Amino acid sequence: MALPQAARFREIRVLVIVVTLLFSCAALMAVGTYGTLTCTPSPLQFGSVALGSSQTLPLKLSNTGSVTLTITKVLVQAVGFQMSNLNLPVNLAPGKSISLNITFAPQTLGQSGGTIAFFSTYASNSVLFVTLAGSGISGADLTAAPASQSFGSVKVGASATHLETITNAGSVSLSLAKVLVTGSSFSMTGLTLPLNLAAGHSVTFSLVFAPTSTGSASGTLSVTPPTGSAVNVALKGTGTSAGQLGLSPSSLSFGNVVVGNTSSSPLTLSATGASVTIDSASLSSSEFTLSGISFPVTIAAGKSSTLNVVFQPQSSGSATGKITFGSTAANSSAVESVSGSGEAASAHQVVLSWKDSNSGVAGYNIYRGAVSGSYTRVNTALDSSTTYTDATVEAGSTYYYATTAVNNVGVESTYSSPVKVVIPSE
Repeated sequence: MALPQAARFREIRVLVIVVTLLFSCAALMAVGTYGTLTCTPSPLQFGSVALGSSQTLPLKLSNTGSVTLTITKVLVQAVGFQMSNLNLPVNLAPGKSISLNITFAPQTLGQSGGTIAFFSTYASNSVLFVTLAGSGISGADLTAAPASQSFGSVKVGASATHLETITNAGSVSLSLAKVLVTGSSFSMTGLTLPLNLAAGHSVTFSLVFAPTSTGSASGTLSVTPPTGSAVNVALKGTGTSAGQLGLSPSSLSFGNVVVGNTSSSPLTLSATGASVTIDSASLSSSEFTLSGISFPVTIAAGKSSTLNVVFQPQSSGSATGKITFGSTAANSSAVESVSGSGEAASAHQVVLSWKDSNSGVAGYNIYRGAVSGSYTRVNTALDSSTTYTDATVEAGSTYYYATTAVNNVGVESTYSSPVKVVIPSE
């Protein structure tokens, strides 16, 4: 039997209500089912990292929800922090994880921090914030040895060189590109820039002081690392006037010397104004030599040193030469002129010898005469030895010889007792 009209309308409303309830339940189920994005560790702590270096830590992202979520965007809001090995978008199924790297390279000293924001869909937390923290410390720790340089007194026109060592006592390698020397009299050699100086390593180079004027001079060596403070080394020195090298006498003449024999004469070297270092002597003739000195020799200002110039003729005839002394004096190439004459030996010769009177004697003079008490000096220069050979005697003649001693200030003694020598006729 058909239902009445009112009953059919009631049935339709019931069906509509049931359908509506079913759709509402489905909607509630969809709303309550999500993925959930989590990360470990959180927060991400880097601790202390040296300026100029970096540290990388792993970060693990996981989906702890019940549906797949999609990471669509990442925003790093922290200076000095970078993320790598994450290509977006990333689908992350329930229970799955991915790993990525976060790098901290501090830009300044002190604390640094911020966040990384991960944006995802189908997640209960559509934005996940991860806190980042780290501290920048100075990795540059340069030391200088010595901490200051004093060059003392250096003559104008000369130079002095000292070694300097810079050490990287820090924990990271440094690229040194800025090393400056101030002060016009100071310079640096032996250091090529830029220089990569590994942690714990050193570099040694030279600092040079070359004064161009007299008086005190100062300067600074400044080594500046990429980060941190510069290392400064104080430089100082004094420029002094160059000394003068004096030669006395200004020239030497040995007169006649028998070929094969020798004659010596003293030459006094003196320093005035400042000390002088003599480092060499060159002779233009092999018939002249030096004795009583070894190079280098330093003569203090106002002091002197005496050497002997020896003439040994190799043949008859005149001989000339020059002795050039190389030194630190203003007249760095002082020259002494020397001359003498070689004489052929006669058929006869007289050889004299005597004992040294005392240590204060600078040399001896030898005298000869035809009668005792009337003498003429036969040596042309002061003889520093205690022997003398006279090869200029004539056959059949009689000679009387006497010697005198000369001290360091030029005072000559009286004649020694004469010696009579008779030369044979043939």
